[in-house]
Amino acid sequence: MKTTIIFLTAFLLFCASLVFPQDGSLDTSFDTDGKVTTDFSQGNNSSDDNGNSIAIQPDGKIIVAGTMFNGSDNDFALTRYNSDGSLDNTFNGNGKLNTDIIVDTFGGNEDEVYDVAIQSDGKIVVVGYTSTTASGIDYFAVVRYNPDGSLDSLFSNDGMTTVSFGTDYQQASGVVIQPDGKIVVVGNVENFDTGAIDFAVARYNTDGSLDNTFDGDGTLTTDFNNGGNDLARDVAIQSDGKIVVVGYTDDFIDGDIALARYNTDGSLDTSFDTDGKLTTDFGVGYDYGYAVTIQSDGKILVAGQVSDASLDNFGLVRYNTDGSFDTSFDLDGKVLTNFTSYSYGYDMALQSDGKILVGGTTYNPTLTKNVFAIAKYNSDGSLDTSFNSTGKVTTSFSSGDADGRGIALQSDGKILLAGTSYNGSNDDFAIVRYNNSISTSISVDIKVFLEGPYNSPNMNASLTVPTTSPYSEDPETVGSIPNIPGNEVVDWVLVQLRDQNDASNILESQSAFILQDGTIVDVDGSSPVQFSQPGNSSYYIAVKHRNHLAVMSNMPVAF
Repeated sequence: MKTTIIFLTAFLLFCASLVFPQDGSLDTSFDTDGKVTTDFSQGNNSSDDNGNSIAIQPDGKIIVAGTMFNGSDNDFALTRYNSDGSLDNTFNGNGKLNTDIIVDTFGGNEDEVYDVAIQSDGKIVVVGYTSTTASGIDYFAVVRYNPDGSLDSLFSNDGMTTVSFGTDYQQASGVVIQPDGKIVVVGNVENFDTGAIDFAVARYNTDGSLDNTFDGDGTLTTDFNNGGNDLARDVAIQSDGKIVVVGYTDDFIDGDIALARYNTDGSLDTSFDTDGKLTTDFGVGYDYGYAVTIQSDGKILVAGQVSDASLDNFGLVRYNTDGSFDTSFDLDGKVLTNFTSYSYGYDMALQSDGKILVGGTTYNPTLTKNVFAIAKYNSDGSLDTSFNSTGKVTTSFSSGDADGRGIALQSDGKILLAGTSYNGSNDDFAIVRYNNSISTSISVDIKVFLEGPYNSPNMNASLTVPTTSPYSEDPETVGSIPNIPGNEVVDWVLVQLRDQNDASNILESQSAFILQDGTIVDVDGSSPVQFSQPGNSSYYIAVKHRNHLAVMSNMPVAF
């Protein structure tokens, strides 16, 4: 029996003729040049304003959180921008606000912001620390704002709360909102017994009180190496509610990326690397974990900074759900990316098509200054060369150094990177927007000829076709078999996309109809077969028929 498969290319060639802004180019619809800076001090040369994190509201407005100098000490600071990059004057009257956190009567508080998250009701949660000048004690600090920028009085009565773990050094660095509305904050505290720094986690109820179902009092600490410093930087929630915290551990010789996973009650999850903790060493120098996110398949992605013999690089690691390295990701689960000199990957975003964005800072030796930097990766860990031709892009600001810190994806796929830029006298909030496309599905337009009864030149359509497909992989049922005059439905087939690196690995299966001329169509009788796999990739295509041998392309087909 001989079976032949033909791939039609006219549709793909037509798509290739369309012209769009190149992925990675600056979006000139954003403040005319793709870049915005914001000065809180209105010209006070002694004031530094540093952006550290970014979040996008459901209405598309953009929140950047950081720290500003008020003339005597630092305050929490927020800006909100419209989608065109202009400040949103419905937010505190001018798009900017600052908050001074008062812990006690000592006065002179230094308040620093590290992360921001948006609740489902639009309220804004900002975390960092507050430090009293007189006492020298740092506290976890959490502030919640209403969507208009006012402090939310339903949160700890005045919109602000602090927590002490009983030591002098306590700084929050990351926040995530659970599906039930509870707020998980991570950071670092001094270990009272050893004097070293440990991971710290606090969980709050929606009213700002500590959640006593979490480790008994709402707080916990985790030590990785009995005497070294362990600093948490970011947090993510798995679909099963488990909490994943990333940072790094330092034994004063070198540093390693550190991960801890907790059950919903705050206990360490022993199904994760046997004790709930793991470290990752890239081999040379210090390795820092700064950001974590969870893929839809449960795999864990960590981004950060990795040092080799002479350079600092973007570092990216992917773990299986049990904490082992995912060897389908660049063969060993680890990826290094350098730009031109030292490079720091501070934040990460995951596209719906499985591609990965890491944003941060690199040094440009030609300009002799720091610049914003983004790397974009395919789901296998390779750089996505459709992004700025290299998979990497950098952006400078005119006056001086720029430090990219927080990255976010808009619903249209455009990328925002926020941080700080030097204006010649002091630092300002800075934000850049890049063009970017996301492939959410792909179409397969194929033709298959099954050897058997023919009414030349087409296949015989005299078979009785049932309304339910015969394939257990995708038991599709239709109300009736489509009537296609001149090219009737011959039978059901099953179309499969298979992994380009392992043809036995079936990624997705779709039942479809084969017509008299061999064309395979969706169950509506006319559309190409659609798959939810990422575009800009390659797949083996296989077709199964209940009375014939399956047929598969002899090599992966590029989309």
